[in-house]
Amino acid sequence: MHDDNTENITWEIPFREGKLEAIGYDKDDHQVCKNSIESAQAPYAIVAKLYKNNVTQDDALSQIELQIVDKDGIPAVFAENEITCQVKGNARFLGMEAGNNKDMTNYKSNRRNTLHGRLICYVQGADKKGTATIQFSSPGLKPASVRSGIK
Repeated sequence: MHDDNTENITWEIPFREGKLEAIGYDKDDHQVCKNSIESAQAPYAIVAKLYKNNVTQDDALSQIELQIVDKDGIPAVFAENEITCQVKGNARFLGMEAGNNKDMTNYKSNRRNTLHGRLICYVQGADKKGTATIQFSSPGLKPASVRSGIK
């Protein structure tokens, strides 16, 4: 279906569990793009990805992206679990956010609900060299942790 006001093209597809893949071709029938989404099972674990493994004492900001996944590692995009963050070692917790404008939780709270199964956490290195372990947990989910070095 084409919307003349927005120039968007949409398709209404009945839900069926599994994988949905869209492939785009150019006029010469060459594949030019591909994207897919896959149905997740029940939330199983937290996956944490540290964007910058080592930081200096001057900038010392680490951003950690959290994603809730099912037992097969597929993102659980409907998960809204509350995540708790604990920082051990040479860093301090700054805050977490999920991009949910309706969530009025204090930004500096070490507990926050995910939005679409995702959350970002910020920690800052302390005033000396060393390492920090940042741990994430949620009832019923396998926890995750990352280590960050402070140079």
